[in-house]
Amino acid sequence: MSFDVISLDQLESMVRNYVSEKKQAKPGFSIRNQAARWGIAHSTLQKVVSGDRQLGLKTARKLAAVFNTRIEDAKHPRRQPEDRWKFKLLDAHSSEQVSWINLAILELLKLDDFTPSAKWVAKRMGLDVDVTEFILQKMEREKMLKREGDEWTDLLEDSVVALSNFITTEQVRESIVDLLRVSISSVENVPYERREHSFNLIPVTQKQIPRLRRRLSELRLEFTQSVQNASGPKDQVYAFQLGFFPVTVQEPK
Repeated sequence: MSFDVISLDQLESMVRNYVSEKKQAKPGFSIRNQAARWGIAHSTLQKVVSGDRQLGLKTARKLAAVFNTRIEDAKHPRRQPEDRWKFKLLDAHSSEQVSWINLAILELLKLDDFTPSAKWVAKRMGLDVDVTEFILQKMEREKMLKREGDEWTDLLEDSVVALSNFITTEQVRESIVDLLRVSISSVENVPYERREHSFNLIPVTQKQIPRLRRRLSELRLEFTQSVQNASGPKDQVYAFQLGFFPVTVQEPK
């Protein structure tokens, strides 16, 4: 069996991307548990994810096998401290760079108790501080966010509608799926008085579909604007979802 040959830098990027994706998909994801599953030290994985250190060859070979790859024999040069976040730039339309979590972070800026620190954002989003800082750095590189000391600026004109205007159709689908997973988790873990999940099953004709979809879009915009324009302090970010889809199979004509 042949394996792709990758550099140590590429392997580290794969590890960081894997951890970041797991963190977004599973709020309860633990770096400590992941390190145990891979058979490496928790502190090593933590520092590699945060960019504080590079993989040693022994650990790198073990992780390369996990990802069905093998590493080059040559060891990469040591990074200087100031280079810790100079990772390969991502596609501006990638799901890893522009996801619902990115947009939720931008909405956090609008809360009355917003505190411009990665630690505060991590606490509100249920993420580790190192992963949060990694996300914030990428958002800055892709001109979604600007941080200057205590001044954080949302560089998207309207992050609420950015999913439809800024990301490709494929990544919109992935973001919807991610948020549906969060929705499922909230049904199981969030008290009913703090959420709303309901549904109706209704018979329709195919001719109604375009008009009904337009009406739902209007409703979504109306609901969002009414919440944004309401008086009083904003202290939480909520997701508003609408689903309208077939549950039966149409017989061919």
